[in-house]
Amino acid sequence: LHTQRAYRNHLKHWIEFLRDVVGAGVDDLNVFQRVGPETYAQFVYFRMRSGDRSNTIQARLGALKSFYRWFVERSP
Repeated sequence: LHTQRAYRNHLKHWIEFLRDVVGAGVDDLNVFQRVGPETYAQFVYFRMRSGDRSNTIQARLGALKSFYRWFVERSP
């Protein structure tokens, strides 16, 4: 339960970042095509400026990696 809550929280921060900083919503399927290495770098910088510690940022990136792997496996 704790792991699921943490995973959900990590993804929530990513979605908020995409919406607020990149200007894309989760219903915008093209957002996945616009996300590149510079987007992740911006996210790390943004989370560092927000006070996240490095281990929290690593956990957030790990959740994103798992999510994208899951998404790609289920995409047609």
